[in-house]
Amino acid sequence: MRIAEEENARLKGLRAPETPPEEQQRFIRQEAEKLYLERKFQEKSELVYNAGFKEYKDWNNTLGSFGQEGGLAPFVVEAIIETEAPTKVIYYLGKNLDEYARIKDLKPAAMGAALEKISAKVSAPPPVVPPKPQSKAPPPVKPITGSARAEVDPEKQSMEECITQEDARMATKKGRKRF
Repeated sequence: MRIAEEENARLKGLRAPETPPEEQQRFIRQEAEKLYLERKFQEKSELVYNAGFKEYKDWNNTLGSFGQEGGLAPFVVEAIIETEAPTKVIYYLGKNLDEYARIKDLKPAAMGAALEKISAKVSAPPPVVPPKPQSKAPPPVKPITGSARAEVDPEKQSMEECITQEDARMATKKGRKRF
């Protein structure tokens, strides 16, 4: 029995001092909050991934392109998820890796601002070209079709050409009916 008591005394000396209950509660709350935030981040990430997969045929290839830059950094993903159009931003950055590399090295506030600019750019609707205003004028008149005969100057014609022309004119005149 004496050995057991000695062993217990020795173990008591090795134990960490007990923390007060308030500190334990605070630690538990902090850990619970971390877990909650991690879970929310994971849920949002999955939503963005699934939306990108539905929206873009080459989504997986685009995500794979981030491998050239060492992968998509988690702190950048957190910032992207908070934008208005996270799927479009990730797709844009995957197609513009130089822009991603630039943004990845920015300070948090500048990174957020740059990502918001990209989000606004990629989610903006295409510019609408206003239709041409219609005139109140009536539609244009259809031109009269037909062909005009060129008159040849009789002084420049030979006698044979003049006779042929006059015969043709008389023949058409005889074909007309008089009233």
